[in-house]
Amino acid sequence: MSVRDKYNKIRGAARVVVASEFNGKNPTWQNQLRLEPIDDLALNYLSELWRWSPDPNKQVGDPESWNYRVATYKKSKPMYVDLAIWFGSDLTALMLGKISRGKTIVTMNFIEGNSAKTPLQNQRLNICTAYAKLIAQQIGAKGVVVSKPVPTAIPLYQSLGFQKLNKRNLLELSV
Repeated sequence: MSVRDKYNKIRGAARVVVASEFNGKNPTWQNQLRLEPIDDLALNYLSELWRWSPDPNKQVGDPESWNYRVATYKKSKPMYVDLAIWFGSDLTALMLGKISRGKTIVTMNFIEGNSAKTPLQNQRLNICTAYAKLIAQQIGAKGVVVSKPVPTAIPLYQSLGFQKLNKRNLLELSV
C-alpha cells in the first residue's frame, strides 16, 4: 500500500468515527452532519454559496487561495489532513493541515468557518479537533498543533485543552 493510500484510509476512518460520535451526541441533528474530504464540491460551494465573515481578521483565505492550498497539499504532502464539515447540504467549515515527517505532530494549518447559521456553529472547532486528535492517536503522534490561530479564537482552543507554546505562534494539545 502506498503512503498516499495509507493516509487516505486513516483520514476516511477518522471522518466516519468522528461524524458518528457527534451525530450520536446530538440526536436533533438527525444524522445531518457529514465529514468529507475537501473536494471539488466543497471548493465550488466555497466559491458560490459560502458566507464570508464580515471581519477580515477571521478569514483565512478566499476561494482562490483555498483552491491553491488544497491542490498543493494534496499533490505534495501525502500525509495531509483535510476536512469539509457539512450539515445537510450546507458546507459549514473547512480544515487543512499536515502530519509532520516524523509523524509526531498533526498540525491544523487552516480552519475556515462559514458565517451562515447552522446547528454546528459552536461545534465546528470541536469537530476539527476531534478529527485531528483521532488521526494523531491512530499514527502514534504526541499531539495536535494549531499554527497561527486567529487571536480571538485562542480562548476557544484553550477551552479544548490547547496550551500556548512559548516561542512561536502555536497552540498544542497533547494526545
